[in-house]
Amino acid sequence: MAFSDKVLIVDDVAIMRSLLKRILNGFGYEATSEAESGDEALRLLEQDDYGLVMLDINMPGTSGMQTLKSIQALGRPVFVAMVSSHSTAENVKTAIEIGANGFVVKPYTENKIGDILEKYRRWLDAHVAPADPV
Repeated sequence: MAFSDKVLIVDDVAIMRSLLKRILNGFGYEATSEAESGDEALRLLEQDDYGLVMLDINMPGTSGMQTLKSIQALGRPVFVAMVSSHSTAENVKTAIEIGANGFVVKPYTENKIGDILEKYRRWLDAHVAPADPV
């Protein structure tokens, strides 16, 4: 199973992408890419592997939920954390049913991102085989 440590941030608001990137960089995640739409995110995912996708739910055009479905259809190992300022129980339930691995409520804080990164590390431990011993 191939794995990438690259992070893709998908949000239609540039300042939100910038804030999230800064927080991720603070946690040591330097290999980040940005997309301002679901369609752009899918193009990037088709061109390269990402281990973590931070995906906004509410975007014009292709919604985060539609993008999540398309990511799942790719059949690659990727941890998808949905982000939204609208954390209704229905949004969270639907995202998890589709295949999201986590949910972050805006506004971003270091604690919220730290929590999702801890969940991501646990997911990695369960999904990525250790290197073969020499």
